[in-house]
Amino acid sequence: MMFFASKLLAFAKEPLFWVLLLLTAGLLLLPWKRRLGTALAWAALLGLAGSGWTSIPDHLLRNLEMRYPAVAANAKLDSYTGIVLLGGALANSKLWEAHKQVAL
Repeated sequence: MMFFASKLLAFAKEPLFWVLLLLTAGLLLLPWKRRLGTALAWAALLGLAGSGWTSIPDHLLRNLEMRYPAVAANAKLDSYTGIVLLGGALANSKLWEAHKQVAL
């Protein structure tokens, strides 16, 4: 029972679930409450377009990465204590190519 519940909850946290839920509710409400059904269907369409449009997050991330210059290969690193690496392993390789770095 818990396995089934965990799979349902894992699916419910995905944005596509909410888009499908809005679209289904909108289509079911169309015959009785046309205005509300149309609004829900449009909200589902906008949610689908917004969650699938990857250029906005890439642009915001690129602005953050270009704010700080890359460390030169021959830079003296004695004053550094450590490195904090926050994700990036699944990102587009164009981000690393812009900084002339390799993906880890």
